[in-house]
Amino acid sequence: MNILIIGLGYAGNRFYSAFKLIAQADKINFAYVNRTKINHELPCYENIQDALDKFKPEIIVISTTDNQHVSVMKSLTQYNGFIICEKPLATPGDGWQVTCSDLKNISGFALDLVERYSFATITLKSMIIERKWSLVRANFIWGEKSYQRLPTDVRRNK
Repeated sequence: MNILIIGLGYAGNRFYSAFKLIAQADKINFAYVNRTKINHELPCYENIQDALDKFKPEIIVISTTDNQHVSVMKSLTQYNGFIICEKPLATPGDGWQVTCSDLKNISGFALDLVERYSFATITLKSMIIERKWSLVRANFIWGEKSYQRLPTDVRRNK
């Protein structure tokens, strides 16, 4: 499996570390696209199209600065793999609705909504390492409004 990380800053390295933890069971190849080449062990491509043509990723992680997410997605209209995009999907005025509808060839899309520094995320990561678990999927419900929609008997057991 080939995973391309577009934007290898803090968030990109978080995704890289997470995928490396599960890479023990499967053969996963990584590469990245970044504005500037950084001192890293991974192959670097100068632009997205070059990476698509040569690396042929099955998964693309979009972890650029927030105001670049939509422009990156615009360059992926012919891509047919899976996309993971770090939050937020777009910034105001980005024209994200047209861009998202143009992604009709992709096999799937996930928007990462997990708070980076939350206690829940840190605790989950510690438990996974401590118990030697393999993470298959994690979901979080965050915010006061989500809690208020839960049935009364569930809220009492908080």
